[in-house]
Amino acid sequence: MAINAVVHIGTKCPPGTLVPIGHIAVSSPARIVPPAEAPSIAKELAALGFTKFVFGFEVKSLADATAIKELCERYSRALRQHREDRVVDS
Repeated sequence: MAINAVVHIGTKCPPGTLVPIGHIAVSSPARIVPPAEAPSIAKELAALGFTKFVFGFEVKSLADATAIKELCERYSRALRQHREDRVVDS
């Protein structure tokens, strides 16, 4: 995977798959989508249930300010659990 490449949840990349810079891998088997075509996969990505998978609740629209507030609060709580973490020398 290259810098700034994205592999979405539920995506299965066969061994040796290269996701180029800025591209998106989605689906199973992986389909590589160039950045200019990202809007065309928005519905497919929504169907993956990213917010349900990561944050534990379904969001119908990321334009919903209440939903975004809830996402941010959940993310903050998750990060806060690690505020006392320290780097362990290996």
